[in-house]
Amino acid sequence: MIPPTNGKERGIIYTFYSFKGGVGRTMALANVAALLAKWGYSVLVVDWDLEAPGLERFFARVKPDIRELRAATPGIVDLVQARKNGKSLHWRDCLLDFEVAGSSSRLSLLSAGRSDPDYTARMQSLNFQELFDKYDLGFYIEELRDEWASEFEFVLIDSRTGVTDIGGICTVHLADVLVLLFTTTESSMEGAIDIAERARKAQQHLPVDRGRLLAVPVPARDESRTEYERATDWKKRFAERFSEFYLDWLPKDITAPDAIELLRIPYVPYWSFGEPLPAIEEGTTDPASLGHAYEILARVLEKRLDWKAALPALTLGPAPIPRRHELDPEWLAKHRRQALEGLSAAGMKGFMEICHFSPDSSISK
Repeated sequence: MIPPTNGKERGIIYTFYSFKGGVGRTMALANVAALLAKWGYSVLVVDWDLEAPGLERFFARVKPDIRELRAATPGIVDLVQARKNGKSLHWRDCLLDFEVAGSSSRLSLLSAGRSDPDYTARMQSLNFQELFDKYDLGFYIEELRDEWASEFEFVLIDSRTGVTDIGGICTVHLADVLVLLFTTTESSMEGAIDIAERARKAQQHLPVDRGRLLAVPVPARDESRTEYERATDWKKRFAERFSEFYLDWLPKDITAPDAIELLRIPYVPYWSFGEPLPAIEEGTTDPASLGHAYEILARVLEKRLDWKAALPALTLGPAPIPRRHELDPEWLAKHRRQALEGLSAAGMKGFMEICHFSPDSSISK
């Protein structure tokens, strides 16, 4: 479990990383984000896969015009470019906000950048080593990290694959926890382990104090239903190779094989077409479903790796009750005062009245 910082619980940043592409990393992130928002949390998803962006496509069904909005809205590339050019661009002005599954909770997306014809050229023009050396990009990323964690309860970052400067930003500078997705190949498994170990060593040399970087290994595209014996052999190898990472946060009576068996994400061909959200579209009640697997991962991340709270008795407990957002009396008083002062300055009289009735939904300002 991840303890609060300075006695106060801040938002937590999870970086989703895979050494190879094609493991379902972005899809897992999108479904976990949708579930957290459905449960009443404020969630920010950040597309740092700058060379192969497209995280927004998973939310096209809940916001049909999201592709057009991304084309017109700045993102990560634009923020970094503005920093280099000494221009003012705030990340809050780059957010795309939408609702999932009828929840009024805040789910925001910070895309890779405006998807106009110049995107590739703008992305390729960024020299990250130069940006760190000459433009203090490290300090800027630390600012972003602190502001995101102060404003959102969960920040989910989609990282570039492989060993890259961009991936290093996501795994070293931004992450509180790495969510490592891998498949049944040596390169996928060993690559994930290597990156996690590199990130831990690199964080020790940062000019800021960080706790030990934790990692949640997640076997993806699991074929246990069709290739049981071979899948079992690979799960044993996963347990051996990733045991150190599991032991960092699992309770003493829970083993790495236990965790692998529950955290594995099955391969379901039906959901391999397009960019779906099975956790929302299909639901999570069927233990054999992809949505069920995403819910298990989401529960563990929601509880900040407190395994017993997330999965009592190694089973999936009742779904979290969506938290109700109370009306903020200080916010109301502030805006009432400002409204009355404005009316008075204009020689007018008026009043503010708020009427609310919401027996079964959350409140949103």
